[in-house]
Amino acid sequence: PEVAKGAALLIDPYDINSIVEGMVKLYRDKALCGELKKRGQKRAKEYSWDRTAQMYLELYGSVVNKLF
Repeated sequence: PEVAKGAALLIDPYDINSIVEGMVKLYRDKALCGELKKRGQKRAKEYSWDRTAQMYLELYGSVVNKLF
């Protein structure tokens, strides 16, 4: 849930009925499907390799600054 942040229909991955209900809901509700797709694409941009590398550099920099 914390990764999706509103960009996914959450289901119980261990419950076949939950999976089927989620798939049927997305199939029937084209507006919801489109909205989740749009949100998912936007959310995916937050996880680029460049952004991840920048976050680690900032983290390492703050740790080094605290140590010295």
